Amino acid sequence: VAEAHRWFEVMHADFEATDVVFCAMIGACAQAGRPQEAVEWLERMEVAGAKPAVESYGSVIHAFAKDGQVAQAVDWLGKMQLAALQPNDVVYCSVIDACAKAGNPGEAVAWFKRMEDQGLRAEVTAYTSVIDAFAQVGQAKQAAAWLRKMLEAAMEPNILSYNSVIGACARVGHPGKAIAWFEKAVAAGLEPTAASYTLVIDACGRAGKVDEVVSWVEKMQEAGLVLDPAVFTSVIAACARSALAKDAVDWLRRMTESQLQPGEPAYSAVVNACGKAGQVEEGIAWLRRMAAAGCRIGIRPHTSIVSAFARMGDGDGALAWLDKMERDRVQPNVLTYTCAIEACGGEGEDSAARVEVLLRRMSGAKVQPDKVVYAKVARLFGPSSGVLELLRNQTSEFAHSLGNDSGYITMPRRAKVGEDLARRLESSRRPLDMSPGMTFKRVLRQEQSGLPR
Repeated sequence: VAEAHRWFEVMHADFEATDVVFCAMIGACAQAGRPQEAVEWLERMEVAGAKPAVESYGSVIHAFAKDGQVAQAVDWLGKMQLAALQPNDVVYCSVIDACAKAGNPGEAVAWFKRMEDQGLRAEVTAYTSVIDAFAQVGQAKQAAAWLRKMLEAAMEPNILSYNSVIGACARVGHPGKAIAWFEKAVAAGLEPTAASYTLVIDACGRAGKVDEVVSWVEKMQEAGLVLDPAVFTSVIAACARSALAKDAVDWLRRMTESQLQPGEPAYSAVVNACGKAGQVEEGIAWLRRMAAAGCRIGIRPHTSIVSAFARMGDGDGALAWLDKMERDRVQPNVLTYTCAIEACGGEGEDSAARVEVLLRRMSGAKVQPDKVVYAKVARLFGPSSGVLELLRNQTSEFAHSLGNDSGYITMPRRAKVGEDLARRLESSRRPLDMSPGMTFKRVLRQEQSGLPR
């Protein structure tokens, strides 16, 4: 944009800028993802007496769409119509793409239908944007259904269309379906891209299938594609999910040996692997290396360390790490506190008192307990314990302070569901997996509890 601006001023010194030149500047801002600058150039175009055309407005809409700003994209489409300009299929595709980036598939479908109602033919780009909208929110079935609609409309999906469906399958942890769509793309005569392989690798990694992850990495290399940071990070994350700390470290070293700089996700995954393996010292060492590499240390790696202390049954270590987080101005979240509760809720005589201190600390930090916290406390101390009663009281007080419209009033039901889960866990004598990333839905699935949502 800066270089285009410089040449614009050079030209403008000797010649009057035309609408084509202004449109080029607006387009440059749009490609660079600078919507406000695109708007300023369109306004400058009007001041100069040049009349903006469909392409000019389309570029502004595209600029907002790239940033997922749906409301602004729609607003400028309205301004375009007020200027007596009829939006074309490219403009509608930009709005659909904005809905996709914002993770709003319903709006994407609505704008797709509006485009058709205007008598405009939906092209591959429009279908792919709708598919991507469903993929962004992990609705794999709907994404696949729209690809089939595309085929029924005699449209030939491109590799981006298939990649969106593969990505949707990856998001919901369905490696088999991701691989099936990969193979369908190949059968359709399309050449898979690096992104195609990376998405399949990610799908296998999310399902904890490390062997398949490595196999697909080898296939990617056999196809002549270079492994990028995203691929290495997916492999490291897969190792972390299976608590394979040594393998995670080996892959990070291979990444650096490939002259690639690991980022925050890669280091965080290694720390997570150490945490799941209960390797406290190794996890802390990698956290320090992460800081030395200039990476921002967020809540996830800190929670992994607390989880490691919990697996070791080291309540003192977990509490000390919470203190360190506060000194470093990193706010513990509900999962961090849950891991600390697990660490402190052992067989010791003071375990109940320590957990009560943690609950008060949690309440003071305005961290909302979830169902798993209730399940954890009920399982450790029993459904009729004073610790659980304290948790109920704190929840009620916090909900009252927030008001009836806060949504926090659902917490009594959370307590009931959590306590029911705790009883089932206690009767089955099965351990509760409280590793980072284990959502309550996964806990329910893991324990096959059959509880209502």
